[in-house]
Amino acid sequence: MSIRIYSEYDEFNYTEKEVSGFFEDQIIEENYIDYEEDNDSSLFGDFQKSKPNIREDANFYIVSDLEDEEMAEEIASFLGKYTKIYIKELHQFFFYII
Repeated sequence: MSIRIYSEYDEFNYTEKEVSGFFEDQIIEENYIDYEEDNDSSLFGDFQKSKPNIREDANFYIVSDLEDEEMAEEIASFLGKYTKIYIKELHQFFFYII
């Protein structure tokens, strides 16, 4: 069980090398499902087709394990408008908050 919160991209990138690798090195179109704060789609909803610009857009980053998804989502909603990404290969949720 784990929820990690970062407030700077460099700190996130340095600490979460596996997660940030998806955003730095790969086209991630098929590696995640994108959720908006007000989106009602389920976990098996449509795949997002564009790569997020988390470096310029985000103020906070949250990485959570599957079992902590609800708590991490509450934290993200408290911090602001967020996008939630499920990274299938790592079995983790990633939130970036703008």
